Amino acid sequence: VYEQAKKLRGILTDLESNLYSSKPKGRVSITMPHHIAHLFMPEVLQAFRGLYPEIELDLILDDHRLNLISDEVDLAIRVGVPKDESIIARIMHEEKVSLFASPEYLEKFGEITSLESLTKCRWVLLGKPSNNPTQHLFNTHGEVSIEPRYYSFCNSPFMIRNMLLKGLGVGKLLPSIASQEIKSGRLVSVMPSLTGQTVSFSLIYPSRMQIPLRIRTTIDYLLDKNIFHSGLQQDN
Repeated sequence: VYEQAKKLRGILTDLESNLYSSKPKGRVSITMPHHIAHLFMPEVLQAFRGLYPEIELDLILDDHRLNLISDEVDLAIRVGVPKDESIIARIMHEEKVSLFASPEYLEKFGEITSLESLTKCRWVLLGKPSNNPTQHLFNTHGEVSIEPRYYSFCNSPFMIRNMLLKGLGVGKLLPSIASQEIKSGRLVSVMPSLTGQTVSFSLIYPSRMQIPLRIRTTIDYLLDKNIFHSGLQQDN
């Protein structure tokens, strides 16, 4: 009963806002991984504030997935598309993973033109030390597997980008995460014919009958803006 009663204030606030205000206003909380927030959100926040000055966006940066209902969070931007009937997932952007390295690393290691040379490279892998280091990639002939001899694990795509910039090896990245570095030549594509899996970014919110105006406005803005695709367009 107490858990249900705690929601009453928010419900009453939403009713008052929907009944008596034609402008969206109030607080909207959004959770997302650190690398998404740092890379894509600053410009979004600035533009959103200009359009909707009466909506206050509260950002909760967390690489662990919060429970939107129990943690009382309005929205989430996540990697992947969750399969959960209690929430709605709207795909914001889809993109293929590619291989990158710094010119300094390639100058030291030599030209990479074959799967065998990829195996001999030093890799920076996304994951934890307990993960299998085998890398599954795709070319025009289908799936290929790489068994790196030398590798380090890291659980942050943002940090992997920085490690590659320092010449610490070859790694898989989404182009949107390193768009500026690719454009400037600080990171270069390695064997462009090879790609990784397609990664989806989703906007997540609880499934309910009535969505307050301030949250609906924020959802519509983020889906229309498509922060990941806009960043790539600006760099091309």
